[in-house]
Amino acid sequence: MRHTVAWEKDTVRLHAEWQGIARQNRIARNEDPTSGAHLLHAGISLNIPIAQTQAEITLSAHNLLNKKYYNHLSFYRKVEIPEPGRNIQILIKVPFKSIL
Repeated sequence: MRHTVAWEKDTVRLHAEWQGIARQNRIARNEDPTSGAHLLHAGISLNIPIAQTQAEITLSAHNLLNKKYYNHLSFYRKVEIPEPGRNIQILIKVPFKSIL
């Protein structure tokens, strides 16, 4: 389950997201149960005019609380490798205009 809150004004957008992952107890034979987790994500986006186009720069952080959790359907869960911890991304989107 994901809950997202966003605020936007002019060229700035802020967002925060809470993600709840349920326990997996109803499992098939030879499968291990997987515990649930609660994750927090956040980010900011800026629209910046460059030449005659509008570029978007986004800084986002996932799993801010650095929670150790497993994906029940992942092969890596069986070998006890958790999903990624805290990570930060910078995205830059620049649209290209067609010359034709």
